[in-house]
Amino acid sequence: EIRGYDPVAGQRLADDAEREARSRGTVGSCYNAVADVIDRQSGKFLTGRHAYMAADQLAARKDLFRKVPAQDLSRLPAGAVVVWGQGNSESGHISIALGDGREASDHVDGQMQSHYGGASARVFLPIR
Repeated sequence: EIRGYDPVAGQRLADDAEREARSRGTVGSCYNAVADVIDRQSGKFLTGRHAYMAADQLAARKDLFRKVPAQDLSRLPAGAVVVWGQGNSESGHISIALGDGREASDHVDGQMQSHYGGASARVFLPIR
């Protein structure tokens, strides 16, 4: 068990994220899709146009999320929010882990292990 992790909230986020991703099936609108899911589950607080912008906003919501080390990304629990920095990309990337080695954003895919922009990831878990 991961200290403070809320598996019920995590599964809710993951289930909603998978539904949202499957209904969209696009590429390039990850932040919009993930923000819609988080807004529905936790209340609206994410703003901005680029995925990397979510990291500081999630970090500030210590009542909802806890930052954990970005390691073993393919084994993240359901509902973990992964935010990749901008690096030399325009937007970075954001997704919600489904708990089975896949991620959901505006589509479902295998959990990203590195980002083409070259920046690192920050991981946030929903907490009790």
